[in-house]
Amino acid sequence: MKTTSTELKKRAKLTLSGNYGTAVGAMLIVDVFLFVFIMIFIGVSTVGTLSLIGEPGYIRSGMMRSLAIMLVIYLIAILLVYLVMGGIRRMFYNMIMGQPFSLGDMLFAFTHRPQRFLGIYLMNLAFNLVMGIPYFVVSFFARITGHIPVLVVMQFLMYLLQITGVVVYALYFKLTGYLLMEDPERKVISCFRESAALMKGNKGRLFYLALSLIGMYLLGIGSFGIGFLWILPYMETTMIHFYLDISAGQRQEEVYDYEEPVYGSSCDGLYENVTE
Repeated sequence: MKTTSTELKKRAKLTLSGNYGTAVGAMLIVDVFLFVFIMIFIGVSTVGTLSLIGEPGYIRSGMMRSLAIMLVIYLIAILLVYLVMGGIRRMFYNMIMGQPFSLGDMLFAFTHRPQRFLGIYLMNLAFNLVMGIPYFVVSFFARITGHIPVLVVMQFLMYLLQITGVVVYALYFKLTGYLLMEDPERKVISCFRESAALMKGNKGRLFYLALSLIGMYLLGIGSFGIGFLWILPYMETTMIHFYLDISAGQRQEEVYDYEEPVYGSSCDGLYENVTE
């Protein structure tokens, strides 16, 4: 019997019980990093703009130079955040597995095949960019032709196609990052293949789980983002439990009992360390 979304979320709460200090601390470090990045971004933009004042002959080249610098800063920051989040994911995984964990785990992806973590990110980014091409092409022609009705309809259809493609892609390959986090020796292509294999018969479960967490997103937005310090660890830990649950073909699943852990003959105590 497949574990329900409600049960997975209960497991996530149990995992984080007593560990929220470390989890929130990790999220806070990421937020501070993003704040510093935004300040640098604004600073570069401001300096670039001021440097153009009084130099009308160099406005175009100056703008291009400033945009290039800002783009480089943006890409570096995004890649660094992605690697840090891979480490945070590993930290939550260690919590679940009853292994030692600390804020130092945030550097896990930097020290364990970082090129493979970045490879997964870049492949996901490439797919999203490809899926957006039809929409942007139609939008371009709609703009230059004055948004004639047929192109407006096409633009809407291309937008729906893009959203559908992104959702379907995510349902197949959502677990790539989790597979690599668990075993950094996996090849990037292997992670995509294994994710697609694991998601056979589980795409509906993932979709339902994602829908059930929308309320948490709204709560985080309603708290002006502060609530995400607690919400994101909860959501990420829930997803790791989901990953562990559907990959139980290679592991032996445990009967999860919150008061008196009971381990049947079909389980070797995947969560044994957590409940101790």
